[in-house]
Amino acid sequence: MNPCKICGHPTTDILTHKPVQRCHICDFCGYIFKDSVHQLSESEEKAVYLNHQNSRENIGYVRFLKEFIDQALCPFLPIHARRGLDYGSGPTPVLRSILEEEYRMTMAIYDPFFASSTDVLDHTYDFIVSTEVIEHVNDPIRVFECFNHALERGGILAIMTLFHPRDMEEFRRWWYVRDLSHVGFFIPKTLEWIADQAGFEVLHTDCYRTMTFRKK
Repeated sequence: MNPCKICGHPTTDILTHKPVQRCHICDFCGYIFKDSVHQLSESEEKAVYLNHQNSRENIGYVRFLKEFIDQALCPFLPIHARRGLDYGSGPTPVLRSILEEEYRMTMAIYDPFFASSTDVLDHTYDFIVSTEVIEHVNDPIRVFECFNHALERGGILAIMTLFHPRDMEEFRRWWYVRDLSHVGFFIPKTLEWIADQAGFEVLHTDCYRTMTFRKK
């Protein structure tokens, strides 16, 4: 039996399709995580990220990030907010460049593969953005605790990750679980549980892929 990494409740197993991967599902908080035997090595994971075509020249990708900023971040920022951290910025930190050039923010970046200096995590920020990151981590609570440490009191955290379907047959075929670098999958209830443990309150979710929090 594999207890849930988020709430500690028992989980049940499910096998996905093409490729076959064993996942563990928590019926209490909704968290789903892949069995450790299906997780990539660091070099394999980095290779997946290097294949992503996310650049400033990709108009669709830039529009996608601006929608995230306008819907999940800006409506909740205090007027004085100017200092931000892009956590999990990837090999080309497009989100940072948009926030600096078009929103006049001062941005730091952190990425365990491409901007790995942890010095930036010892500073505090008015807000943190983390897009398509949390599904790659094995210990989401620890990451949220890191967010808490790096935010000013009342600071804003905006997360993007595609919430998993509730229907398990649909989940088995879901494209998001087929990405071998994705190891954990959430619904809003899961992130509410994590937020409560890590010292955040939920401000907003679109119930599809974004959620916004404030540090208590």
